[in-house]
Amino acid sequence: MREQTIMMLELAAFSALFMGACWSAFQMHSEMDAGLEAANRIIAEQSAAITTLEMNDDRDDVEDELTFRGSELLFMLRDVEQEKYEMSVDGVVFSKGTDPETSDLSVIQDHAIYQAHYTYGAQGEIVSIQQTKVR
Repeated sequence: MREQTIMMLELAAFSALFMGACWSAFQMHSEMDAGLEAANRIIAEQSAAITTLEMNDDRDDVEDELTFRGSELLFMLRDVEQEKYEMSVDGVVFSKGTDPETSDLSVIQDHAIYQAHYTYGAQGEIVSIQQTKVR
């Protein structure tokens, strides 16, 4: 009888440990899933052509010029890597397919403002973007 009681207590303890480990793994999986979904939303909803666009109307001599911050230019380099267009920043050219991880990005200052000049192809697609530092 005593051995059966000890065996049942051990079984109860192992069951409790197993259920606790399963619950912990479930919680960890839920947290990782939520983090991956948030990262996916950040990547999927950010399009350099749509969400990073700012209109600059604080200068009297120029109306409706497109300006971007340096941090937005760094984001736009993903489209250059995906061979959507060519981009130059203050004379430094980033050709289609250029990997931003291996390029010298010191020409782009995070908080600087850059003015965009677009070159379009015959079908209306963006062929290149020339970014010039405004301030």
